[in-house]
Amino acid sequence: MAKSCLGLDIGSYQIKIAELVRQGKHRYRINNLCRFFPPKGSMAQDRLVDPKALAFVLREVLDKHEIRTDRVVLGLNSHNMSIRQVSMPRMSSRELEQAVELDLAEILKLPTSQAVESIYYSYDVFSRGQELDVVVVGCSKEILDPHIAMIKAAELTAMVIDVAAFNLPRIVDNSSQTRTCYVDLGYGQTVIYVESHGFYSVYRIIPVGGRMLDEAAAAAFEMDVFEAQKLKYEYSLEEMLRKGTGDKSMLRSVIHQYTGGIMQTLDYLRSQSRASRVSDILDQVVLCGGISHVHGLVTAFQQELDITVKRLNPFETYSLAKGIDKPVDYGVYANSIGLAMRGLSE
Repeated sequence: MAKSCLGLDIGSYQIKIAELVRQGKHRYRINNLCRFFPPKGSMAQDRLVDPKALAFVLREVLDKHEIRTDRVVLGLNSHNMSIRQVSMPRMSSRELEQAVELDLAEILKLPTSQAVESIYYSYDVFSRGQELDVVVVGCSKEILDPHIAMIKAAELTAMVIDVAAFNLPRIVDNSSQTRTCYVDLGYGQTVIYVESHGFYSVYRIIPVGGRMLDEAAAAAFEMDVFEAQKLKYEYSLEEMLRKGTGDKSMLRSVIHQYTGGIMQTLDYLRSQSRASRVSDILDQVVLCGGISHVHGLVTAFQQELDITVKRLNPFETYSLAKGIDKPVDYGVYANSIGLAMRGLSE
């Protein structure tokens, strides 16, 4: 098994890196944490359009922090990825590989104009009773090839390219098999991933993020967006609604979109399970990402969802190398730490 690995989380606003080192069979240390803004023009929404420019800056950041590890797990959360869960009869590994390949277009619901050969795909198998539950992930080569080129240009070796949210359960103690909904509150979007008893349940991206919250706070306090970025960490949501002298309707709308998007997802799971309450199918909602540190957000979600809500703190699980301080907005590194853990398990 590897002794060290990088987790590279490419977000819509910042790129986050975590370096984990194995210290024993079940002990790990965080050796490095860093983040940077992608160079202007290198990203277009969640597409990488200039891999060489990003690779150059990435290499500079790694050298500046004296990171020598070249093994990396790259994580993406993107609308461009297709994720489907299907049930198949029990069969050998070889037979399953052939079955997924044969039925890939149908499984991923590819348009007739898109050839299977244009897709990178992978799958995981979970056994339940007489059938196999198979989670298949596919992404067009047009989307992933620039990321692969960027990794190579930065003189790194990609061990895995994965859905970033799938690795969040790796960084929490879930020995009791808690039924958890992970909510990654990013700057451009919010990712909802539900895992129950170690099994995939749902993955959803909603177009609500910190950018909208900044704009709403700017309107509420009649200031520019740059100033509002700082304000949302100084005031709680309740204080912003109370003290803002401008138009606060946008702020109320953004909060409603957050809670409504999560509630809609959980209600779908509840109806699928024919349960009467969300708490019958879930034990907790865990928040991560930079926006999870906005004061009052945990309380607002708790009141609306009527279920335990807490913020994910990966630094409760891992020790920090000397000279590395725990960031105040520690939730921003959840994905990168989970991805690095994935690499150490390979």
